[in-house]
Amino acid sequence: MQTPYVNVLVITYNHASYIRQAIMSVIEQEVDFSLTVNVLDDCSTDGTQDIIRALKQEYPDKINLFINEKNIGYKVTQKNFHKGFKTLNGKYISILEGDDYWSDTGKLQKQIDFLDNNPEYVGCAHNTLKVYENSTREPHLFLPPPDKERHDIHDLIMISSYFHTTTLTYRHVLKDQVPEYFANPLSCDLFLTMAHAHHGPIRFFAEDVMAGYRDHENGRFSRMSDVKGWIFNIDGLRQYNKWLGYKYRDTFNKSIYRYCTHLLHQGTAANGLTLFKRLKYRAIMRYYRYLSRKPHKSYYSAS
Repeated sequence: MQTPYVNVLVITYNHASYIRQAIMSVIEQEVDFSLTVNVLDDCSTDGTQDIIRALKQEYPDKINLFINEKNIGYKVTQKNFHKGFKTLNGKYISILEGDDYWSDTGKLQKQIDFLDNNPEYVGCAHNTLKVYENSTREPHLFLPPPDKERHDIHDLIMISSYFHTTTLTYRHVLKDQVPEYFANPLSCDLFLTMAHAHHGPIRFFAEDVMAGYRDHENGRFSRMSDVKGWIFNIDGLRQYNKWLGYKYRDTFNKSIYRYCTHLLHQGTAANGLTLFKRLKYRAIMRYYRYLSRKPHKSYYSAS
């Protein structure tokens, strides 16, 4: 496989209604560098494979096609993502799920120009528009833009900074050391960004909205309840702390304590916080409150 300057991973499962737009939003990027897209399909059964095979015939030099012989997860899973990530070989990489899309043909050129000229940064991001299937709601920004341009790993651990996967382009610092943790069920886009931010800061372009994120009935995270999402993030943060070798433990301790406090204040039996879960995460909250107050040596102390 030829080494491109930028390599984009599109992961898909049963995205027949969306996959052409996703792939074409990469193909149609206006760039002055070599660009290829690796499409990984997890045994779709709805016609997605017919579409991606036709696109491969149309753009044989632009598309690398990978089709799993066996489904390795319902919808798009971390296991499938890990497999796809290992196919990337560009100097820079970007990730796009098959039901999302890029809305600006200048997205990659702007991001690569910045990264080429700012080698201390490991990645850059912008905002995205959240679009609702069947127009059930008006589109809106996925998140309010943060109030600063430079974001480091401590911002991510505290979840004071968060960027949707569709928006990020990274320097491929993990090319020869793809974390096995990417295949873990608790791994998600937050850990993907942390794993890169471990190598340098992220630049955010607040003025740009260059992608679309679809909310639809088959979306795994878009339909997750608040309580389930909060618990997923708490459990994830506890694992990320371990996966990053406890290098940022002060920040993780404070973040997990704060997140547990939020869960216990906002969660109710009506929205899914059962008595068992309340007792469990109260114990976790108290443990991390103790750790966050306990003095110990660290190269960084979160403020």
